[in-house]
Amino acid sequence: MQDSREFSQVGRTPIPLNIEAEIRNLKTSLVTLSNRVNQLGGASMKRREQIAFARLLAIPPAVGSGVRITELPTITGFIKEVTIHWPAGCNALVDVAIGYLTNQFCPRERFLALNDTTPTYYFNEPVTKDNPIWVIMQNRDGGFVHNITVSVIVEEY
Repeated sequence: MQDSREFSQVGRTPIPLNIEAEIRNLKTSLVTLSNRVNQLGGASMKRREQIAFARLLAIPPAVGSGVRITELPTITGFIKEVTIHWPAGCNALVDVAIGYLTNQFCPRERFLALNDTTPTYYFNEPVTKDNPIWVIMQNRDGGFVHNITVSVIVEEY
């Protein structure tokens, strides 16, 4: 459907000829949206914290050797997302597991090991401020080092 408003073409960006009217329309839309949010109980802003775990994993001296990294969340809430990046060449030879206190939750048991991907997993795992979230990374590739990153998003209650 063709837009019936008049535009001036500058480069590739269309610019409305009557910019003041467009701004008034946007302000009206924002006020309407704000009123609707308030009618629905308001927008509650929850704090979110991103905790990054990253390591360059050396060629292992022995099978099953790896690293356990621990970080303390600064807020009490829920682990909402975990994103893990396996670069190309991992060939399912780099293991990752994530947990909180003594409970492993990603995956529930054993390890994840993928190649050339960055999946995000969604959770609702409760965590308490200053209690450890941990990541175990193991390089089972006898020929190459691998740089693995894990991002954990915690959202307060």
